[in-house]
Amino acid sequence: MARQVVIQNPVINSPFEEPKWHFRFDDEGITDDIANGRRDSCYFVPIAQPRKKGPRQLLLDAEWTKDRIEPNKMVNAIRRKLKTWREGRYTDDVTRITARLLEHWRRNDRFRRLFFCQIEAMETLIYITEVAKKYGDNAIENDLRAANAVTHILGVRAFGTQLLCEQVVGRGLRRRYEAEPNTLELSGGRGTCEFDAFPVEYAEVYGVPFAFIPCSGGPTEPKPPKPITRVRALAERIACEITFPQLLLLIENSYKAADHIYNAIVAADDGQKRLLPIPKPYDTVGSTSFVDFDTTRPVYRTDERFCHISHVVADTESWEQKMAQALEELGEEGLVLSYAKNHNLGFLIPHTVNGDQKNYTPDFIVRLDDGRGTGDPLNLIVEVSGQKEGKVGEEKAAKVAAARNLWVPAVNNAGTWGRWAFVEIADPWDAKGAIRAKVESAQKETPAPAPPQGREKEVRG
Repeated sequence: MARQVVIQNPVINSPFEEPKWHFRFDDEGITDDIANGRRDSCYFVPIAQPRKKGPRQLLLDAEWTKDRIEPNKMVNAIRRKLKTWREGRYTDDVTRITARLLEHWRRNDRFRRLFFCQIEAMETLIYITEVAKKYGDNAIENDLRAANAVTHILGVRAFGTQLLCEQVVGRGLRRRYEAEPNTLELSGGRGTCEFDAFPVEYAEVYGVPFAFIPCSGGPTEPKPPKPITRVRALAERIACEITFPQLLLLIENSYKAADHIYNAIVAADDGQKRLLPIPKPYDTVGSTSFVDFDTTRPVYRTDERFCHISHVVADTESWEQKMAQALEELGEEGLVLSYAKNHNLGFLIPHTVNGDQKNYTPDFIVRLDDGRGTGDPLNLIVEVSGQKEGKVGEEKAAKVAAARNLWVPAVNNAGTWGRWAFVEIADPWDAKGAIRAKVESAQKETPAPAPPQGREKEVRG
């Protein structure tokens, strides 16, 4: 029986700073002796008592003594790396907006200061996603990836008991983090409902009787996880980087009739009015350099000469792959300089549908040499069209109109982000012909005239 220790004042650290002290454990349990430094992350190994006859629940001996402490090696390693980064370059190793967020979170004059543990949680995510790869530190990410492959769990406890922590079992049921298309059959003949959801998963657990859990049951062998592909921007392909503006382009009178009138006016304008964009207040320029994610979807491995990103992620089994192949063939001809599939790229075009604000995600961005040389490329937004009837067709038309009649003219008028154009392709197998025709059309257009003298009427979206 461990001795009973009464700690008069258990609060020995500020919640707003990294802990500087901790209570020491010895062979008999916790003490009131205050030791220097933060306590290492650890857990206690409980010892199960022998089962007694009768329906009584299995009990654990919960004596927290030094000999039962096991360190959380991964957590402690992350803490050490975070501390080194925090005391070193810190905001120099992250993007500008991340640096501003870190400074904002750590301000002492906030109305409600954030706890150190809250900031450290965010720092951990930032370190893994933005900092670690700059120094070749892939250990944390590799450990996290390995955890996603759990399909079998073996429970081992002292005295031959069958106790297994539910958190460990849960680890085997949290392997996949990418939603898949699902179709739900509605009762009463109401048809079907389609949505994205996580797939049903099973884990084979040995050493634990789980018959008491109501479940329809899984297959005799757990379904193996789908292959995971890491899609990322590759540093050695930086010459293929594509940047794009991130804008707030909103229509002042966002009703359906007003949208049609406004689009018609802009499309048929005589050049006296100029539509200008409103950049986002932060992160005004996006880039392919920030792409880094995992996927279980079909992928197409890109040509290093024409794409900054390692793979094109496909929603189908054919058309995205065909588009990428066509763009790379145009690259062989010298027309395409680089391209990127707009998946997790963050390139959005704001628009309205029936007064509701939405964000349109085009399919591809392509940099072309349309005769002005590589120093003045044409940035072509490529949309591959599908269904055009009904509500889906109406929403598609609104997206295309927003891109062609609002976003592109506004960006070109600003003159800050290069030259832009838009093309809608109905058939990916004829993509090369459609793109060539668009380039020929752009070559026939005369350079944009200089702004007229005197007062000019501007339309800001």
